[in-house]
Amino acid sequence: MNIPGFKAHRRIARGDASEVHLATDLAKNRLVALKVARLADADSAAARLRHASRTMSLPQHPHIVRIHAVGRHGAALWIAMEPLLGGHLEARLSQGMAMAEVLQTFRALAAALDHAHGQGCVHGDVTPTNIVFRAGPAGAVALADIDQAVWAGVPAGKPVGTVGYLSPEQVAGGVPGPRSDLYALGLVLRRMVTGLGPGVAPLPKRHAVLQPFLDKLLAPEPAQRLGSGAEAVALLADLPVEGLAPSRPARLDVVATSEIEMVVARMDGLSAPTAARRRLTRRRVRRWAAG
Repeated sequence: MNIPGFKAHRRIARGDASEVHLATDLAKNRLVALKVARLADADSAAARLRHASRTMSLPQHPHIVRIHAVGRHGAALWIAMEPLLGGHLEARLSQGMAMAEVLQTFRALAAALDHAHGQGCVHGDVTPTNIVFRAGPAGAVALADIDQAVWAGVPAGKPVGTVGYLSPEQVAGGVPGPRSDLYALGLVLRRMVTGLGPGVAPLPKRHAVLQPFLDKLLAPEPAQRLGSGAEAVALLADLPVEGLAPSRPARLDVVATSEIEMVVARMDGLSAPTAARRRLTRRRVRRWAAG
């Protein structure tokens, strides 16, 4: 990666069509997270640049990643952002989160979404990996990937969102609205508290006190959901949840066939398992992968 005006140090994230590098902005002499998205052509890059420039104009909020500058280099779009090096929420969950930290994180994200929605901006992709922390033991949480947000009154480009955290209207191909973000935030809260992956199945008995609240965030129809983050925070404050103990998160990454076969191969060294034993082994490994 070679973007004029920046000195890249190391890659810190990689997606299907973009990379994020820790870099130095040579003109400002400051450390940034430099996101570079390689697009199909110059026209696509120009359209994304206009979109990202509008997002950069969004008034700053302590729980939204700050965008310092945006630009084009050929058919690539670059975005210089504040570097948040405390890791993302999914990694934080694997280390364990106390209920007080879960509630603090939820309140911060709800406030960030209300701020964006008030400006006509819908995030559209609220997921644990798009929720990041500033470095340090008390690092504040912030929403990332705001540069791909959906703006009210602006025709949507390619669909945004992550499978598993899409609202029903997004799954149906509709444009996300503020209550789509609140739906995704409900799934994130469910993940933080129960350790379960995204879904709307009833909560385990030990967390059942949260079920009526989540039902108000995860209603199938947007009009049936809570109307704002502030409303959600106020309702959650009335629930006796302080004593809940968040569960260990389930492992969500897909277990590769080669990983399963490796376990089977090791068993083959002890004895020659039958086909039935192989199937049993695979089921056991998949149960282990689900946590």
